[in-house]
Amino acid sequence: QVGILFEDIGPRKTMEIALRHSEGRLQSLIEATSDLIFRMNPQGTEMEQVGGRDLLGNRGEPGNWIEDFVPESDRPLVESALAEAIRNRQPLKIEHRVLTGDGVVGWLSSRAIPVLGDDGEITEWFGMATDITAQRVQQADFEGKIAAIDRVQAVIEFDLAGHILDANANFLNTFGYGREDVLGRHHRMFCQPEFAASSEYA
Repeated sequence: QVGILFEDIGPRKTMEIALRHSEGRLQSLIEATSDLIFRMNPQGTEMEQVGGRDLLGNRGEPGNWIEDFVPESDRPLVESALAEAIRNRQPLKIEHRVLTGDGVVGWLSSRAIPVLGDDGEITEWFGMATDITAQRVQQADFEGKIAAIDRVQAVIEFDLAGHILDANANFLNTFGYGREDVLGRHHRMFCQPEFAASSEYA
């Protein structure tokens, strides 16, 4: 006598299809928002690119990314951030310079999440990086312009209520004040008492 047992696997198949669809959408989202997708060994030193653009020129080839791509002057900052993330079992998030595949120095905003084993130890890292070189260049250009203005013009900064937040050296030297004389004071200190008390000033 032979017994045959039938099992409806429709719901399970539906869940598997839905899971694959969700994973595909997640991968598409990661690809769309990141220039570099990578995994690293538990120590965070060996990196393998698993997706994104061929930004560093080593796609699919694991290697010591800090020695290969991070300028020497920036390595202590990166290594310190990585050591802290490993010590605290927490995500790594850092902006740092890199040498791209064409030899140009660029900037990356890198984020990596530790994958923990049953014993709580890190088994690997999974992360994403975005090329922020253009933003950094724009920021440096803006800061350079502000610095140039600060060198040649008298500049004073107020809050919305009219209190003095800061004043540059040109302003202080031009009007004969020390920084401690103006910080926190109201801008009425620069007006004649009659004008400060008038409706026109208010």
